[in-house]
Amino acid sequence: MPDVPEPLLRRAPGGQPPEEGHWIQIPVSVAPVRELALTIAGKERTPYARAEAIADYLRAHCRYSLSVPSAPRDEDPIVHFLTTGRKGACDLFAGATAVLCRALGIPTRLVTGYLLTELDDDGTYLVRERDAHAWVEIYTEPYGWIPFDPTPGNNTPAGSPSGREWQAWWSKLSPRGLTFLAEALLLGILGAVVAGARGKRRHEDASIRFRPRASDAHGETQHAYHQACRHLARRGVPRQVGQTAEEYLAVVRESGLPEEIRVSMEALTDLFEQACYAPAGSALPDAGRARVLAATIRKLPRRWKRS
Repeated sequence: MPDVPEPLLRRAPGGQPPEEGHWIQIPVSVAPVRELALTIAGKERTPYARAEAIADYLRAHCRYSLSVPSAPRDEDPIVHFLTTGRKGACDLFAGATAVLCRALGIPTRLVTGYLLTELDDDGTYLVRERDAHAWVEIYTEPYGWIPFDPTPGNNTPAGSPSGREWQAWWSKLSPRGLTFLAEALLLGILGAVVAGARGKRRHEDASIRFRPRASDAHGETQHAYHQACRHLARRGVPRQVGQTAEEYLAVVRESGLPEEIRVSMEALTDLFEQACYAPAGSALPDAGRARVLAATIRKLPRRWKRS
């Protein structure tokens, strides 16, 4: 990934990526935002300058939050975020940026991964589930795909609209230094478990690789949640690959499980999302309560009656 000075990026013209893909297409459901995109950045001449204007607009008019109700069923989540809700996590900020950029003809792709925040003693990074993040990449000539993070707050790797530190962060990624396990993102919520890797990539079960420290309230809470999911899977209510925590909770609610199990899973899911996505400095999740809730769920017998 090139480390290009900002003045050069702002002057870089547009272009089309050599890879085949639908880089400028947007769903019909988000077509109403085309006019908004022109209002925000129509006067800018280059892709990077337009992306900066869009990011500035989102940071000024939308608020970062993990407590966001679902959009109405008859409204696209991105349209709802831009016009009504105006608050959301990194997935909505990145998704909205991608849609607005594409509406202006800028080749854009949505990217998911992890922030590098915890350096181990041996020089490798320890990546935890709460480090999950979403951003976009825009295409410019002659520099190719440039990472761009519109999410406000300390959870953004760039720390500024320019993205230069974001590029430096990206350049540290090495296929031999980290292991990534992505569970999900469909303009939605991230969920994955990643362990630090030394040497080569390993694809192992998350329950084996995820060993939180006793003092790590976030890790303990996530571990309790995954224990509960594994037990429910053994009882006939599995969490599918790519299924977000909220989507899985909806399955649990409709599964006919005993009320005590459903209520416990609802509370545990709230704690899990707090542990994964709460910004730095927020209150720690109640790991002790998470363990109790998981223990309640694990009491579900092999043969249970639908309620």
